[in-house]
Amino acid sequence: MAMLKSGDVDRFVNQPGDKYSIFLVYGPDAGLVSERCHKLARFLVKDATDPFSVTRLDADEAGFDAGRIAEELNTIGLFGSAKLVRLRMGSKAQIAAFNGLLERRAPNLLLIEAGDLSNKSAVRVAVERADFGVALPCYGDEQRDLPALIDGILRERGQKISADAKTELTGLLGSDRLLTRQEIEKLSLYAAGKAQIESSDIDAIIADSSALLVDQIIDHVFSGNPAEADHALERALQENQAPDYLLSSALRHAVLLRNARFQQEAGRSVADIERDSRIFYKRQAVFRQQLARWTIDALENAIGLLGDGQNLLRNSKINNRTALSRTFLTIAVAARRTRDRQN
Repeated sequence: MAMLKSGDVDRFVNQPGDKYSIFLVYGPDAGLVSERCHKLARFLVKDATDPFSVTRLDADEAGFDAGRIAEELNTIGLFGSAKLVRLRMGSKAQIAAFNGLLERRAPNLLLIEAGDLSNKSAVRVAVERADFGVALPCYGDEQRDLPALIDGILRERGQKISADAKTELTGLLGSDRLLTRQEIEKLSLYAAGKAQIESSDIDAIIADSSALLVDQIIDHVFSGNPAEADHALERALQENQAPDYLLSSALRHAVLLRNARFQQEAGRSVADIERDSRIFYKRQAVFRQQLARWTIDALENAIGLLGDGQNLLRNSKINNRTALSRTFLTIAVAARRTRDRQN
């Protein structure tokens, strides 16, 4: 009986040993599930691409016969070595297909690839209870896990990354393992031949210019720079940024600032708030200035103005550019007045 904690799964996948013959890899992060299944397969058989060593089954295929799982697990390989049966467990898979498999250990190995399973899932419970079964949960990468993942992927390619570049890259990556790996591999390919990857490489290949432009608009608005905000807005609209996305992004930022102010007044440090809110390190100085400048009441007013702006966008009689500019400039002017009073 075995159920590994999320933090122990990577170590196990790299050295699974021979204690278990049934492996259930599951979780909401499909990219991470796929990656770990691939690693396990390479360890469990000599050649994971050899059709004589690996049999693939899909429980969601039309006409799938659950009896094939037991048949494949108990069929001795051509050369006497253990085979690997890879089963993609779809939504139609039933526990009845696994019951007999978990009573005694078969001569071959079973690797089950599944989606998110609750702790009451019949298949998950059955595998965890089997003496020769192990369940491996796969959840999205947390921010603290990303630096080690970056180092690991680049190390495989004989590359290094500077501390500043790693910090910047960590702030840009998301929680989906497959997408994260693709972005890191894209950076690695771009920087091939360089002794060390720097921030300039990330800015060139990964940083999304459209996303950076949205950040510029938001920061100018809430920092009290109306002219700069309007100029950045014009550029964003020329690049076909959706007006409702720009307003929604500003609204999320206003709510973020309001919640941060509540936390600050409750005694939390700004550093803790920035960490939990995942404020990109290059924006932390601006975020702190905004946090010091805006009161909760003023942020409530800004949230109301942004909501009114969304209503203006829905009014076909008003030009989108006019509605956005009117909303952003009103907030930016209010922020500038507060800044001038404080100075």
